[in-house]
Amino acid sequence: MKLIQLVKPVAMTAGGTVAGQLIMLLALPLIGMGYGPEQVGEYNFLFSSGYLLACLLCFRLELGILKEREEKALLAYRICNRISFTTLFFLFCLMLLFSQRSSSDFLYILFLGTLWHLVAIGHYLSVQRRYMTLSILRIIPPLLFFVALAFSVFFEIHIPIFDLQAASWGLFILPFCFSVMIQKKAKGNVIDFGVCRSFFFKYRRLFLYQLPADLLSDVSRFAMPLLIPVFYGNHAGGLYMIASKLLFFPLTLLSTSLGVVFRREAIAVIHQKEQFLVIFRSVLLLLFFIMMLYVAASYFLVRPVIELLFSEVWSDAINVAMALIPCVAMSIMYETLSHVFFILNRQYYHMMVYGTILVVAMLIVMASSYLGIAFVASLYLFSWSIFIIQLIGVVFCYRCVNAYVKANE
Repeated sequence: MKLIQLVKPVAMTAGGTVAGQLIMLLALPLIGMGYGPEQVGEYNFLFSSGYLLACLLCFRLELGILKEREEKALLAYRICNRISFTTLFFLFCLMLLFSQRSSSDFLYILFLGTLWHLVAIGHYLSVQRRYMTLSILRIIPPLLFFVALAFSVFFEIHIPIFDLQAASWGLFILPFCFSVMIQKKAKGNVIDFGVCRSFFFKYRRLFLYQLPADLLSDVSRFAMPLLIPVFYGNHAGGLYMIASKLLFFPLTLLSTSLGVVFRREAIAVIHQKEQFLVIFRSVLLLLFFIMMLYVAASYFLVRPVIELLFSEVWSDAINVAMALIPCVAMSIMYETLSHVFFILNRQYYHMMVYGTILVVAMLIVMASSYLGIAFVASLYLFSWSIFIIQLIGVVFCYRCVNAYVKANE
């Protein structure tokens, strides 16, 4: 019954997510048509590093929005907004002092703020259960990027991909952010240093535990996009980017649809242990079936899809994609279920899992480079290692939920 109740919000959230991700998926052939592996590898490096820095803008305090009541969610968003803008201004000053002050540097700062606000506004809309608005939010930025990319490719303007994405996303998110900030509900709420300090103290566990956990998670997730260009060059980085974008497409859908709804609904019934356990087990069973279908479909469809969408220049991406299937399959389960660590304040398990992944990724890449192991062979070793580590992480999730239920009987 509880699983049925989750269907509607999941479907509403997934609708916008599917549309947004399909647009990004359709953008891949355009990228392959207008740019080579070297340029794509450089773009992937900039995007990955920008994503990591965006996580630092508010020290993960934006997750506190999810724990606020509906009437307080907007105030929490505005407080986090104040903190993130302060951090962003500090980074901007550093850029003025130490960078070449090119347009790409300014667009990089814009990308950091845009990406953070996409996440923070998503949390606010999730608390308000405004899933339809959340879906629209996930469609328009990719659509603007797709239009800008198509214009650049077909008219041969040759604007860097990262600059296109930063400018198109910022064009939408800044007016949207401003519209949220001036809502009538925000009037009468004075935000000063004391209010921000109280909010920071209230959610200090997010800073002390969630921030390191998420940073390890994100660094581990982007370890390969950051390490591959360094040890194997931008060409290999470009092949990895195309292959991983195709394979991680289902995982992105789950994390931004089922994952968001699962986290919010689980928080809502956290003190009703039986309902909490039912939600967790239902999602666990659903994810297992999805993972099995994903593995079967991937081994049959990866090769024809890449051959259909991309030219012969990208043919090596097929072998890269086949190597990544095991780790992506297990990520489908772990990425969603790991929300229980946040819900139950057991973030150190998340840190352990992703800390291990990060160490393993660095060891494999450096050892493979030193020993002269081929790029694809090192990816197979990396993929199966991550599969085992995340399988252990799923076991941790199950044990944490059972321990919580038994402790509160």
